[in-house]
Amino acid sequence: MANRWFIGMALSTCLVGTSVAQDDISSARPSSRFGFFVGADRSMPSVTLRPRSGPPPQTASITDVSPHPTWGFSMGVLYEQEISERFAFRAMPSLSFAEVQLDYAYSDGTSERRTWESADLGLAIQAVGTTTANGLGPYFGLGPAVQLAVGKDVSSPTPRFSIDASVGYRFKVSSFYMAPELRYSCGLTNMTEDDSSIQTQAIEQLRNHVLSLAIVFQD
Repeated sequence: MANRWFIGMALSTCLVGTSVAQDDISSARPSSRFGFFVGADRSMPSVTLRPRSGPPPQTASITDVSPHPTWGFSMGVLYEQEISERFAFRAMPSLSFAEVQLDYAYSDGTSERRTWESADLGLAIQAVGTTTANGLGPYFGLGPAVQLAVGKDVSSPTPRFSIDASVGYRFKVSSFYMAPELRYSCGLTNMTEDDSSIQTQAIEQLRNHVLSLAIVFQD
C-alpha cells in the first residue's frame, strides 16, 4: 500500500512539474500573434463535361474544354491564438485577384479561350501544428475556407468553399517573425452558372484549385 501511495505521489509531482514547466515556456512567448501575408497564386481549374445524348446538333457544338492555369496574387491579415505548446488556431481574412481561363474546342474545327476575372474576399480558419515547443521551425496547417467572388465577370456573388492545407517554416528576424509558406486550396464548390450559353451548358462541374506561395510576417 505504501509503495502504491509513493508511486502515486511521484506521478502527481511529475505531472505538476511538467505543467509548471510548460507554463514557464508558454509565458516566454506571446500566446497570440498578429500578422499579414502576401502571396503569388496559381489557379488550376478542373472541368467535367456533361455527357452528350441525342442526335448531333445542327450548329457547331463543343467537343472539348481544357482549363488553362493562370497566375494571380493575394494579400491579407492573420490572427493566431495558441492552445498549447505545439498547436494553435488562426484566422486569415484575405483579398485575392484571380482569373479562370478555359479553352473551348468546337466540332467545326474552331476554338476560343474565355477568361473570367474576379476579386475574391476570403476567410480561412486553420488548426496549426508546429514541430518545436517555441513555435519556430517547420509547421503545418489544415482547415476550411470560404471565398466570395466579386467583379465585372461575376453575375452573382455566390460563396465558394474549399479545404486549405499549408506548410511553412517560421524563423525570427530582429523583432518579428517571418515564414515562407506553401498553400494548397482544394475547391469544393461547383462554379458553373445556370445560363443558356452553350459554353456553360457543356460543363457539368467546374472547380478551382489554387497553389500559393506566401510570405508571412508576424509580431
